[in-house]
Amino acid sequence: MVVYAETGEKMVQANEHMHTHYFDANADAVTIQDHFRFRLEGGWSTILQQLESNGNWTGRVVPLLNQHGISSVEVMMHLDPTVPGRLWLYTMEHPTVNGALRFSSRSEMKILQVLLDNTLEYVFLRDTNGRFIITNSSFRSAVAGGGAPSPVGETLSTFISDESAA
Repeated sequence: MVVYAETGEKMVQANEHMHTHYFDANADAVTIQDHFRFRLEGGWSTILQQLESNGNWTGRVVPLLNQHGISSVEVMMHLDPTVPGRLWLYTMEHPTVNGALRFSSRSEMKILQVLLDNTLEYVFLRDTNGRFIITNSSFRSAVAGGGAPSPVGETLSTFISDESAA
């Protein structure tokens, strides 16, 4: 996990996994573009536009340092709804297990999302502040509708009254 301020222009924090496997040797790198190359046509500016309109983006990026033979990685990014300009980036594959990098075409997060999306019940995971961090397609359809932004980063009170949420 990496946290950037100023919408990707300044790295604020990165966990040990990111430092070890993606950019530790490049101490001068501070922006998201110093760390990753974006394959999407238009690059980072296109992704930033999607983030600003949808609140989140998921796709493949290329780590510029390319440590440990990682040629690309699927990431999920979302804008923090409570801090303007703050961007959270999570890797969706290549987890570390017992200190060793585990290569897999599908990470545990991806498998979890597939399982959740194929469950008819409403399923969501929230952080300690009550904000949604993962939701399934049934829940997203129920609360966000067809074209509405993702509920990630929102709380229950965004969609229902405080009395019903309690």
